[in-house]
Amino acid sequence: MPTRPQALPDSDAARATSPAAPFAALVEALPIAVAVFDAGLELVASNERYRELTGLGAGQALRCSIRDAFPNALGDLGAQIDAAASGSA
Repeated sequence: MPTRPQALPDSDAARATSPAAPFAALVEALPIAVAVFDAGLELVASNERYRELTGLGAGQALRCSIRDAFPNALGDLGAQIDAAASGSA
C-alpha cells in the first residue's frame, strides 16, 4: 500500500527544518495561487496568494477536501472529482 504524503509543516520554523523545505519555499514564493492535493484530494500545501483568494487561513486550508478548497468553482466538476477520488479518472 502506498504511503500517504505528509502535509507540509504549518509554521515557518517547522518548514525550515522539514525535508520538504525547498518545495514549501518554492510554493510560497510563486506569485500565483497554488494549492497542492494528495491522492485523496486533500489539500497538503498552499501559498499565501491562494489563502488570500479563498479567504482560508493556513490552519483551515490544511487537509481540507478539494470541494472545501474551491467551494464556488466546482459546481460543474462534481462527477470528475468523484471519478478522481475513486481512482477511475
